Amino acid sequence: MHSYTIYGLQIASTLECPELRSGKTGAPDVNVRYGTINPDPNPARRVIARTDGPDAYLLEIPGVARFRIAFGCEIVIDRNAQAEDAAVRLFLLGSALGALLHQRDITPIHGSAVGVDGGAIIFCGPQGHGKSTLAGAFAARGHPLLSDDVCALTLDAGGVWLHPAFPRLNLLPDAAQRLAVDVDGCPDVRPYTGKHLVPVTHFATEPARVLAVYELHPAPVGTISLRPLFGFEQLTCLMGNTYRVQFAQEMGHAARHFAALEQIAQHIRVVRVERPDAAYLLDELVAAISADVKNPR
Repeated sequence: MHSYTIYGLQIASTLECPELRSGKTGAPDVNVRYGTINPDPNPARRVIARTDGPDAYLLEIPGVARFRIAFGCEIVIDRNAQAEDAAVRLFLLGSALGALLHQRDITPIHGSAVGVDGGAIIFCGPQGHGKSTLAGAFAARGHPLLSDDVCALTLDAGGVWLHPAFPRLNLLPDAAQRLAVDVDGCPDVRPYTGKHLVPVTHFATEPARVLAVYELHPAPVGTISLRPLFGFEQLTCLMGNTYRVQFAQEMGHAARHFAALEQIAQHIRVVRVERPDAAYLLDELVAAISADVKNPR
């Protein structure tokens, strides 16, 4: 078994996951192993995601694997004999772990996060809005990366905490070009996404208190603007950027998840960032968000 750590959890895995950081010795929080999972009774050439008994969830990815995620502590993989490890890892570290986070009452936000001023800020928004690119730009300026794609949040008396993922950025070729990243030295391309898995030098290994969430909105505007969100808009943003929110709903955790978002919203700022869709203005975007972190409105 391989030992890893991600999102503050200790993972024991039969599948080797070189992206992840090495874990600690001792009893794991989560076991990932191979096993047999009965196929869906109504097979289809599409992804199947559904509940599979009390607090268990089933994912079936045609040509890759079936995953059964149960009780927040086990992921069983029934892989296709022809599937490449990279494809299995893509869905294990994405949707399967996303379901497991919901089971453990850890709130997953679909976004990228970096450390700023002793805390963490999260960039969120739909695919293609520049979350990873912006995180890469902050990392290039010496801010440690905390996570890219999924941000795992917990809450205690001290505030909202983000638990680090692994030291890689997922960059499309145009994003890598914008950041001047030499992808020739990063041969790993994630299947189904076409993204390069790029190692980062600066990575935070300890949880960081979340200061703000910045939702990115390319728009037909000429300048960058930042607008804080409050009340219903704030909650709508957090709900809309929850990773695999449908999993929580289907597993019967919707009320618990919404209550967690309400509590999270009381401790952090949520800011909508409009930027010109005709020009990314990356340097200006970094400057505007950095100034907002230092002097929040």
